[in-house]
Amino acid sequence: MIVYLDQNKWIELARVVNGKDSSPAVATVATAVIEGGLELPLSAIHYMETARISDLGRRQRLGKVMWTYSKGRTLLSQRDLIVHEAETVLSKHFPQVQVHGIELLGTGSRHAFGMEHMRQFPQGIENAMDKALVTGELTFGIGPIHFLDKSHKQAFKKHLEGLRGVFAQNLPPEKWEEALYVLNLADIAEPFFSVLWKHQIMPDTGQQTISNHLRSIIDGMPSRAVDLHLHKQVLRNRDYMPKDNDLEDWAGLGVAVAYCDIVVCEKGFRDLVLRDKSKIKAIVLDHLSDLADYL
Repeated sequence: MIVYLDQNKWIELARVVNGKDSSPAVATVATAVIEGGLELPLSAIHYMETARISDLGRRQRLGKVMWTYSKGRTLLSQRDLIVHEAETVLSKHFPQVQVHGIELLGTGSRHAFGMEHMRQFPQGIENAMDKALVTGELTFGIGPIHFLDKSHKQAFKKHLEGLRGVFAQNLPPEKWEEALYVLNLADIAEPFFSVLWKHQIMPDTGQQTISNHLRSIIDGMPSRAVDLHLHKQVLRNRDYMPKDNDLEDWAGLGVAVAYCDIVVCEKGFRDLVLRDKSKIKAIVLDHLSDLADYL
């Protein structure tokens, strides 16, 4: 069973593991992970969020728990998933498109960031370096990564804050959903169109097919269907207040609910993703302790 924890749930787990909080149910979950009953993979988002913790001690304590309980396992990068989804959906229109299988779970940061092709060291050294990046245990002079740039987070927050206003000023309401499909494709233009290039689909043919079948193409890509659903909720809810961590939530949790068995996140995201009976793969919980009921 693959379980994806939101960053704040990793922090909750770490507090219980380190004796800062007490929760028998969470302790049961921790035991099940160690004994092999659950997979708790990290994603690229976890690496980045952990790297933003300014206090070195906190970052190291959390990192050690994340490494121990993930066992170094990571989810496939978002870009590689998009390429796979694009191949899958385009193969229905172009017989020459061959769908390459994916390994949803792999090991280390290269798998999480889509850099498997850049592997340069023996596996044992790679594992030691990956552990050092997360835990801060110095290996080969490498400590925990520290990354404070928040420009992408702020840009995405502004995008969500202005979305309804931009649509209202430029489009009649009956055109909003169509515009969301176009916006969704534009967001993944580089990996999506790389698939057309890879399989030698001529630009005019590809563009015509996309134009005629845009809705079914996006709907047929699980992670993009979730992203579309989330954007629809923002447009429908006049009172929606974007948060600083929406980028991480949408990028990490948006993929997780499409591919993992269980996702544990904050109540706000759970309510958003489950609204309007959206079709998602995962069971979505908002309390880490509730995970014990599924063991």
